[in-house]
Amino acid sequence: MSDYSEKRQYERYSYDTPVILYKLDSNETYAYAKLKNYSQGGVYLRTNEYVDVGQKVLVQTQNFYEDSKGPEKYEKYYGKIKWVESFENNSHSSAYGYGIEYDQPVYYS
Repeated sequence: MSDYSEKRQYERYSYDTPVILYKLDSNETYAYAKLKNYSQGGVYLRTNEYVDVGQKVLVQTQNFYEDSKGPEKYEKYYGKIKWVESFENNSHSSAYGYGIEYDQPVYYS
């Protein structure tokens, strides 16, 4: 994977929390995922389900807490898949990492 840190508009923070990734289409399918890092402009998460680049999505936190300084501060985030990477997970099946850009910047403080 390329190093995109030079191109980032917002500082990125490591994190590890469960979320649900919803595809916003006529089927509204979803997948359980792990949010791995976040910024004011988006998140990176991993799941075993494939989602197309450009797909509109909703990321729903599972541990919502409005006083949080991290991703659990908000219950839902709307955005779109900007990029995807494929890799093998611990069970030797396909897994995917997604860069998701928020529809609007999010403020955590």
